[in-house]
Amino acid sequence: MAFLPSAKSIMSEFDVIIAFRDTLFRAENQAKAAYKNNFPLSKKGVQWILLVGPHWLPKTLVRILKQQ
Repeated sequence: MAFLPSAKSIMSEFDVIIAFRDTLFRAENQAKAAYKNNFPLSKKGVQWILLVGPHWLPKTLVRILKQQ
């Protein structure tokens, strides 16, 4: 892990941005499925961790609740 670039240095790279965006769409779909199956979700949103390789990004999914 010591040889990996820092998250700050790669966050402006297009491939990394696309990977996190695609992961965000998958996370939203999973949260929507939980909502449709009556899983109790907070009105403040759903806390999610997006993982791309060894890097991660915490995200609160609020938009899914507004769409339902």
